[in-house]
Amino acid sequence: MKRIKADELNKILSEDPRARVINVLDEEMYRKQHIPGTVNIPVSDPDFVNKVESQTNDKSAPVIVYCANTECNASDKAAEKLEQAGFRDVRDFAAGTKGWEQAGHELEGSAVGSAR
Repeated sequence: MKRIKADELNKILSEDPRARVINVLDEEMYRKQHIPGTVNIPVSDPDFVNKVESQTNDKSAPVIVYCANTECNASDKAAEKLEQAGFRDVRDFAAGTKGWEQAGHELEGSAVGSAR
């Protein structure tokens, strides 16, 4: 597993159509705020690995996981599960939604304020 920074994630989102960026928090947290263009598959879902695989259709495709911030360990757990399942290009955006916003990027969701 490779850790990536916000600028790398931004480049992946804009340039790599094969890459899947997955918010691994529960659905309620995802609805509140998430990085645009990402999907939600909670790491706590018993079918997590199969759901990620259905998003990629290829275990060699880049899969980037993220959660809330560096104090959150859900993305670490998710990356470990995916690597154990045979995914070959797993990356962890450990800074999560907080780091994305701190890097100056927009978030989506019900808790995202419209006054910026």
